[in-house]
Amino acid sequence: MYSALDKYAPVKEYIVKSSDKPWITSKFKELIADRNRAFAQGDDCVYKRLRNRVNRLRVELQHRFNNKQVDCLKSYDPRRWWKSIKKLCGLVANDNFNIDRLTFQGQDIRQDELSDVINNFLVSIGESIRPINGDSLSNFRNQLPICPDDFVVSEYAVYTALSRSKISSAGPDGLDASLLVRLADVLAAPVCSIINSSIRQGVVPGQWKCSRVVPIPKCSPAERIETYFRPISFTPILSKIAESFMCSFFNDHFSKSIDKYQFGCTQNRSTVHALIKFSHELFQPLIVLLILLEFYLLIL
Repeated sequence: MYSALDKYAPVKEYIVKSSDKPWITSKFKELIADRNRAFAQGDDCVYKRLRNRVNRLRVELQHRFNNKQVDCLKSYDPRRWWKSIKKLCGLVANDNFNIDRLTFQGQDIRQDELSDVINNFLVSIGESIRPINGDSLSNFRNQLPICPDDFVVSEYAVYTALSRSKISSAGPDGLDASLLVRLADVLAAPVCSIINSSIRQGVVPGQWKCSRVVPIPKCSPAERIETYFRPISFTPILSKIAESFMCSFFNDHFSKSIDKYQFGCTQNRSTVHALIKFSHELFQPLIVLLILLEFYLLIL
């Protein structure tokens, strides 16, 4: 896959500055460079022509970018909508997060030691968990019957999952999410074969188990590493696609065994349903009592 990507979709290098506006494109930069070159050479006729083209393209790019942002706001939730509005208006939120006063086990941490301390702390969390015995797992896997056809993923299902993927960030494998979406029709067949082989053999590819862990502060400013950070793992995109199929199989298998009043960790249910159920049980006797009281008053 990597050799095909290098051949048909080679990596191109673009210089992006922190001061660049989000609507600036590589074509716009090339046009500005040609305009500046004509000005330096003293070619007044070419300079004026390129200057007018730069101004027209600038207005067009700004208009196109703003219209696209406004259209996207229609599907945003209020929090993201407000962030986008502030971004369009040039308002930057104050970020009070700093790492100058972070402590670990009551001791101050230097800047050059911060990454090692956080990494060692995250590793220490799972040291008490015993790893799975590989021999026992292999023996158990050999005793299982042949995988039923119900758990075989179709090529069309993989194509649908790839083309509708909303993942925006690349995982540790370096595969670009947008590239997988655009080449979904080409990659559906090989990805389907890999997923089905993994299901039949009962083995997850080792590369799919690797993740890039990023510590995210729970609040700002953060003070203690052991309580103010949570690890966020970026797993490969293909592993997430395979995981979605396995979750669907598990949900279909256990859906009949789940209690109807279980609202947590279940599909299409949330705490809102639990609150509605609680309110119904709470106010139902009160409503019956009010009806009886009203009926009694009418008799009198």
